[in-house]
Amino acid sequence: MSTLEVCLVRHGQSVSNAKGVWQGHGDSPLSDDGRTQVDGLRRALRGQAYDLVISSDLSREADTAKAAEVEVEHDRAWREIHVGDWEGLTMEQVVERFPEQIEALKARRTFAIGGGESWPQVFERADAALQALRARLPQGGRAIVFTHGGIIAALLSGLLGVRDRFPWPLGRMRNTGRTTLRFS
Repeated sequence: MSTLEVCLVRHGQSVSNAKGVWQGHGDSPLSDDGRTQVDGLRRALRGQAYDLVISSDLSREADTAKAAEVEVEHDRAWREIHVGDWEGLTMEQVVERFPEQIEALKARRTFAIGGGESWPQVFERADAALQALRARLPQGGRAIVFTHGGIIAALLSGLLGVRDRFPWPLGRMRNTGRTTLRFS
């Protein structure tokens, strides 16, 4: 029986993370702390071999992916949720400017966050990206994907069958944290 191991890695802390603002598709670079986290990740990954290395095309993820010290394939499908007009805002500003969206969120209604993507759209995109990765390694192997917290949470909530629960019973995705999936 063949096994496929997929390691999902969240990017290092970005400047937007440090400021506490939303950064969906925005291209926020790594902060000083984020670069330090990537150095630690590089040490942790040293000596690891992967058959496929993929990264979101946003700079915070692409710069984190350099920790693998191998050639990386960039793919937009692994980008964070698009938060539209929430981009660059604090949660307090979002609550003030978009009260109807916050009410929809509390009521668990589907809507495009800030006019960007809805969670069902993200689920579809993340599931398709994982399915495409699995199709590329049909005999098993090891892949590492440098992606974002929202994408990791979307995948895990689907694999664990908890997408209909709110809030998701998942831990917070830490910067440069790794989540390993094994498919047999």
